[in-house]
Amino acid sequence: MSRGHRLIAIILFGLALVLVTKAGFWIAENYEYKEVEKQTGYSQKATINTFLAAEYFLKKFDIDVESSDERALLLQPHSSNETIVLNDYGLNLSQSRYEQLKQWLVSGGHLIMTAYDYYDEDKQKSGNKLLDEYGIRLYYNYENKDDEETNDDEKLELNISQYVLPNGEEVSIEFDRYKDLFDAYDEADFYLASDTGTHLLQYRIGEGLLTVTTDNDFLNNLGIAENDHAYLLWWLIQANHTKDSKIWLLYNVEVDSLLVLLWKHAGEACIAFVLLVFVAMWSLRKRIGPLAQEPDNGQRDIGEHLKAMGRFAWREDRAQHALSQSRQLCDKSLQSRYPALKDMSVSQRCQYLAKILDVPEADIEQALYREIKSTNEFISTTFYLQQLRVLQ
Repeated sequence: MSRGHRLIAIILFGLALVLVTKAGFWIAENYEYKEVEKQTGYSQKATINTFLAAEYFLKKFDIDVESSDERALLLQPHSSNETIVLNDYGLNLSQSRYEQLKQWLVSGGHLIMTAYDYYDEDKQKSGNKLLDEYGIRLYYNYENKDDEETNDDEKLELNISQYVLPNGEEVSIEFDRYKDLFDAYDEADFYLASDTGTHLLQYRIGEGLLTVTTDNDFLNNLGIAENDHAYLLWWLIQANHTKDSKIWLLYNVEVDSLLVLLWKHAGEACIAFVLLVFVAMWSLRKRIGPLAQEPDNGQRDIGEHLKAMGRFAWREDRAQHALSQSRQLCDKSLQSRYPALKDMSVSQRCQYLAKILDVPEADIEQALYREIKSTNEFISTTFYLQQLRVLQ
């Protein structure tokens, strides 16, 4: 590189360095680094599990808690110090399972459940065994129906009510104001009520507790952080909680449909069945062109051969002559083999041959002596005659 070119390169490099430095100072003066939170929505796990936030909240207190959607967990035996928070009771339990659940309550279990079955005044029941046995009735609160004309913000304010816990603490909870619980037997040990109705009933059953709410929106992922919802959950849990007890959050115990159960427990069999149906339908598809006929490689048996010969002979009017010749040959052969036949009558010959050859007497008579009047008789006679030839 010449001296002139080197000088030009140094000047250009210096200008570029100056420009980069100025740009760096300008960016530093005009831009500021900030942390920005962006809502990405619920994760797939949170979308499925409505009690996920409640689970994380209780774990902060070192409480042994687990959430699940398995209905089997409601049916299996539990320790007497465990608590079950049930989103939906689902289908009624069998009588044996129901008695097992009650026995768990009596021995010290705590069931926190939401009432979904409204009481039917005509049938005098709701259809839910647990609610009907303890006189817990869920009604629609028609007195608050006029509130439906208010806007969403006003509805939110109307739903939030003040409740007093047994320890004297006042809590703000948002319950569904269009639902109301009624203690028909007046046996509830504790309840939460406001001017909008009763929204929580608690019963002492033996050593255990049964807590029923009108709704559980205060427990779901969206509502637990509002008002005093988290504190109410903690207070309910502490009512029957010990150091070694466990909390079950059953957010969905509805029974899956038959197709879902088959897919869960026999997915491979379902795939195989679908493939089998596809192959069967494919095999029945419409073929293109004529079907090739299979060659007939079979051979006729002796019976078919005799029938064909008999029909041909009858059509050619040679049946009587052919049959007469065959009968003479057969009779001559029988007499040479059994000389006693020469001195016998026709009936005696038939009886004698039937006994010796173990053939029905009528077949022998038709084969050797009976007059033929039709094609079928000719064919059957020829067949019996052939049998005599084989047996003699």
